[in-house]
Amino acid sequence: STTESASYFFGGDTGYCSMFSKAGDLYGPLHLSAIPMGAYGHESEAWFHQTNHMNPEEAVLCHMDLKSKYSIGIHWGTFQLTAEDLMEPPKRLKAALLDKGLAEDSFIVLDHGESRTFLFENKENKAM
Repeated sequence: STTESASYFFGGDTGYCSMFSKAGDLYGPLHLSAIPMGAYGHESEAWFHQTNHMNPEEAVLCHMDLKSKYSIGIHWGTFQLTAEDLMEPPKRLKAALLDKGLAEDSFIVLDHGESRTFLFENKENKAM
């Protein structure tokens, strides 16, 4: 989604694929992306969930492919859909960001019920 001053991507239920790189090339850089990073399962379940869910490492690749300035991890920690611990995704996200040399604040997770305000500069470089 794009406005005159900011662009936003909402991932919903999706697995990692080349579409994100294409979207980043076409619409990037994006101001903010909401990227799923949960209910991926471990090896015995991944084959079933990989087309619909991303693990945290794939979510970081998606963030990079989309050329997103900031991302928020979504679709984790609410319902036990797969075998991974409900609180595992944020821990793996932190490690994946470190592994790729990205700043921790470039891809965050919110506490349940938390909200956050993001300020972006529009085309005239004025804060909005």
